[in-house]
Amino acid sequence: MTTVPQTLRSMVFGAALLTLGLAQQAPAAICLNCPPPIPPPPPPPVVVSLPDFVFQTTSCPDQKELDNMKATLTTALKVAEQALDLQLDDPPPDPEVHAVCVQGIATVGAWLFPVGYLGAWDNNTSRNAGWALNDTVRQPGEAFGLRVTKEGINRLLDIAWRDQVRTLDTNGNYDPNGSIHLVSFGSSFYDSNAYFPWIKLVDTRVTGYYSGPFTQTNFYGGVADYLWLTPVVVNPSLTVGQIVCSSDPEWHMDTTIETVLATVFGVLHNVDQMVGQIANDGPACRLTRMLPLQVLFGQSGKLMFDYTRFHVDTKGITAGGALKFAPRAPVLTINGPSPLVVEYGDPATATYTLDVTDMRPPYKVTWTANGVTQTNTSYSPSLTVTWNLGNAKPVSYLSRTITATVVDADAKAASVSRTVSIKLQWDADLPPICHIHPYLPECDIY
Repeated sequence: MTTVPQTLRSMVFGAALLTLGLAQQAPAAICLNCPPPIPPPPPPPVVVSLPDFVFQTTSCPDQKELDNMKATLTTALKVAEQALDLQLDDPPPDPEVHAVCVQGIATVGAWLFPVGYLGAWDNNTSRNAGWALNDTVRQPGEAFGLRVTKEGINRLLDIAWRDQVRTLDTNGNYDPNGSIHLVSFGSSFYDSNAYFPWIKLVDTRVTGYYSGPFTQTNFYGGVADYLWLTPVVVNPSLTVGQIVCSSDPEWHMDTTIETVLATVFGVLHNVDQMVGQIANDGPACRLTRMLPLQVLFGQSGKLMFDYTRFHVDTKGITAGGALKFAPRAPVLTINGPSPLVVEYGDPATATYTLDVTDMRPPYKVTWTANGVTQTNTSYSPSLTVTWNLGNAKPVSYLSRTITATVVDADAKAASVSRTVSIKLQWDADLPPICHIHPYLPECDIY
């Protein structure tokens, strides 16, 4: 076997490399009008996942209020989602909510569901890209702006649609062989209507058909959310614009001999109620109730949101406006029954709840009733009280007083009292006349 010297092998290897290099350069050497090199393809676009709800303001509240806004939005979204869970079989709502203050701009936004819920594309990268577009929520000159996406509204409705059985009998009960068939749902958005141009409309419909013995008749039902701006008087010197929403159930079925006979003979009924439970309280109204109306700061004041821009289109709902200062005016309201009707010898027992406005949680609440004081370091929305009436005689009225005192996170305090009337009677089953004239024969229970 012949051995190739190392030097010769190096020369051959070098010649091979030179030949390859020349071969690669040869076309360039003989091509006088070559096209420019083809650039590499651009990277695929980043999928954007916009927040379902976002609110932005040029006034940055303190961290306590920012945390409170985040907590309020989180609670509101959870309540809305739970109300639409018809079968009560969904996992606990887990919206992703953010509240940040950057360079004097406060942004509060939320996705209805956690990362990845909508698919592999719904990841942190796509949500970060969507959050970066929040600067488009406000228009020039506005102190705040908001956006509710069409997709967010449909996702809310989808919670109920997933639980709704699609085939029912004419009484609205599940029946795999039933004649009522629900097919699809969706929402349409209108920035005006023919009769009242200033009223916006979000029309949410469920479509289906009634399968009778001879024909198949189409129908739709659902709810129309009517939204508009209205002035609200805060105090004699301040009026702000707020968005009002009213839901109106709607129902339509094509008129045929089949449906006329079915209706006349009572075979077909309550179909509007079946559809109404899916969208009884419209999704646009649910989201509108989450819109902020004010931000409290310190013991003295609050900023009111004055809505001046409001649009409904194929992208969803957008709005914006100005911020106006107003003094805080705490109001407490005790809700509960009065008068109480009690049989002779029994104590009077009732439960009362407390509504608080213009105060910032957490609260310290002190209830006083029946000579007993109950203090809660956290907000206690209700109190059950029992009054022992002693030797009080029937056919008489007694009065008792309930008092609630609230101290909020800013050490601002407010109190309210309510007088409860208690009416004693011999027997709750006696005719009403006996409450006035117990000596009548029909009132003799012994």
